[in-house]
Amino acid sequence: MTWLITGGAGYIGSHVVNSFVQAEIPVAVLDDFSSGLQSRCPGGIKIFDSDICDPREVQLIFDSIELSGVIHCAAKKSVEESFSIPAVYEKINVSGTANLLETSKKSGIKNFVYSSSAAVYGNQEQKIVSEEVVCKPVSPYGQTKLAAENLVTKAGQQGLNVCSLRYFNVAGAANKSLSDTSIDNLFPIVLHQLLEGKQPHIFGSDYDTPDGTCIRDFVHIDDLAKVHKEIALQLANRKVPSVINVGTGRGISVKEVIEAITKALNSRIVPILDERRPGDIGQLVADVHLLERTLGHVPTKGLHEIVSSLVDII
Repeated sequence: MTWLITGGAGYIGSHVVNSFVQAEIPVAVLDDFSSGLQSRCPGGIKIFDSDICDPREVQLIFDSIELSGVIHCAAKKSVEESFSIPAVYEKINVSGTANLLETSKKSGIKNFVYSSSAAVYGNQEQKIVSEEVVCKPVSPYGQTKLAAENLVTKAGQQGLNVCSLRYFNVAGAANKSLSDTSIDNLFPIVLHQLLEGKQPHIFGSDYDTPDGTCIRDFVHIDDLAKVHKEIALQLANRKVPSVINVGTGRGISVKEVIEAITKALNSRIVPILDERRPGDIGQLVADVHLLERTLGHVPTKGLHEIVSSLVDII
């Protein structure tokens, strides 16, 4: 039986695919290649170039293979962009998820893992956020991820085996072919700027944090991919929580990230201090106790491993 991974040609989805392939678990990829790369897809697996928002296309895919379940990674994911095209984010992130859930029900597919985001939390008083806090997303991106997550939870109440993984800030790479090419993520942005001799930007240096810059919980992509695989394999055998944080439980500041990359590259370039960006949150770190109780472990790779995985493949 095969697992269908939507967005499997994207940065996160391709690492999930890689994790399954290494474990010799059959997978297929559904991707519209609007941002995903064909080169990220390993040979020998079925690849469907299709739109998750098209009910007919998705149904044809579901009818063509025997599925164990769906891991839904496909999404629009830029906080900044979501403010300018919120309707597009609503369509892909919410309507696309609704279509996949409905097709799963019609096709008798019982297992569904959703790649959610810590962006659903928004601004919180707590420095460490657990799954029980009230979500207050501050961007259209975060709002659409929460709306889709609610659809997944509802489907779970109607009989599907579901789990939404609220992953925090993802970074690193398993190898060069799977590396993050996004123009929105901190690590590849800083790395490319420093390699080109340009000064990276720090957006906001007046937050209520020890060094004034934003603090995030950075989780290595390898750890995140393994969590997707382990949760997927548990869904059919035992009940798992409907929502789980995926992070390290440790916060790292933007300034610390830039300093670590600068040091790894033996660079002397100094960052530019810029104004805050809309939708950015001062501090967001995961409470990972529920993840540890569910899997027996939490992600362990930290800043050094993330930076090394990127610098080593230059």
